[in-house]
Amino acid sequence: MKKLLSILLLILLFHNVSHANINIYNFKKDLEKLSLEEKAFFCFPVLEFAQYDYMRIMKFIEENNDINDSKKKTEIQKMITAFKGVFYYQTIISFYWFENDNSKIPKKPNMEYVDKLLKANEISKKSEEYLEKISTKEFTDNKIVTTCLKSLEAFFTQNKKVLKIREFLKENEKFVEEEGIKRGLEIINDLDKKL
Repeated sequence: MKKLLSILLLILLFHNVSHANINIYNFKKDLEKLSLEEKAFFCFPVLEFAQYDYMRIMKFIEENNDINDSKKKTEIQKMITAFKGVFYYQTIISFYWFENDNSKIPKKPNMEYVDKLLKANEISKKSEEYLEKISTKEFTDNKIVTTCLKSLEAFFTQNKKVLKIREFLKENEKFVEEEGIKRGLEIINDLDKKL
């Protein structure tokens, strides 16, 4: 009986593993190997992917007639909060890359510079390749955003330059809020064009 039970457990385990997306495993494995600064490059596309995902979910909730208005409001607020969080962390990383001089923080990162930096970076490109092979459901179910943010915790809380950037962003909260709204609208417009 024990032998039969062991065989059944192995079959179930193999069945689950064979249906798992190997790209998720490889993504997490590659992330573990990187330095903190490299993790910022690796996770930047993840934060972008998450922003699109939150806006897509928000649009679905808004357009779904089967959800009552009170529930819609609650769920949309959750998506807005999640969007603001990942936008904030992505903004910190953008500021970090924009200025090499630790004593000077720019008023606003040049997004063309950030895009150029990402396109030229092999680590970011590798992350994007993984993301192209991971569905939005797998992305959410496997907590890819949470995985990235946990791996970057020391970057956000111990790096002196990042701490200065966070202080600057706290003093300029309205700027971050306005940029977040702008970015959300850009994503919504982009999603509308794709439909």
